[in-house]
Amino acid sequence: MITYRSNQYSVPPKYLGKRLVLQVYDNYLYVYYNTELIVIHPVSAKKLNYTHDHYVAISKQTFKDQTMDIEKIAKENLTQIGAMFKNE
Repeated sequence: MITYRSNQYSVPPKYLGKRLVLQVYDNYLYVYYNTELIVIHPVSAKKLNYTHDHYVAISKQTFKDQTMDIEKIAKENLTQIGAMFKNE
């Protein structure tokens, strides 16, 4: 996750711990690693802003059990996270 204006935005797990550059243009947050554009997020008032694919990727690293339905778990978790932060 990266922070912009006190809100969190997801990045692909392979960029965790790396120095990223943020650029805001037309109400979108562009995130770069060196010169590579890695993700574009709409600027949001929500506290947590996840891209589904990023959440699934980090979940796969967290849950090593290959029999788990990571897609389903990720969808349920993101729904719960969204509900928790809905009014913030």
